[in-house]
Amino acid sequence: MFALKDRDTFDIETLVRRGETAVTTREYNADLRRLLPWPGRANSKRPLTEFGAILVTIRPQEDVDAHRHDEEECFIVTVGRASLEIEGQTTQLSAGDVVYIPRFWMHQLRNPNAEPFVFVDLYWDDKGRSFETFSATELEEAM
Repeated sequence: MFALKDRDTFDIETLVRRGETAVTTREYNADLRRLLPWPGRANSKRPLTEFGAILVTIRPQEDVDAHRHDEEECFIVTVGRASLEIEGQTTQLSAGDVVYIPRFWMHQLRNPNAEPFVFVDLYWDDKGRSFETFSATELEEAM
């Protein structure tokens, strides 16, 4: 991790994550390149929350598994077109679109096209609360 005292001695290359050395994992039936947190460089985990960023590629003719989680998300679409379903409602996405996914809302992306669909996924969690705990708290606050 870096501190203010490092400003005079740092190497700029330690702040750049090069694409040619990127590691991609297969999760939710999509290719994910996790950007943040960045072990040894940028710790985006905090006592109350975690912020993260992932470069996501959905291959042509593939669908992401429908899922929900305790993180809120913001998708920034960079390449391609895809169908987004959130809690039973569907819309089409294309480059330049930005999407907000509330925590614990069921969502799925589908790429029926011949080209990849690529977006940056920014997420922040909710202290790892379960759906049951979160929904009970939300219902209490509504009363």
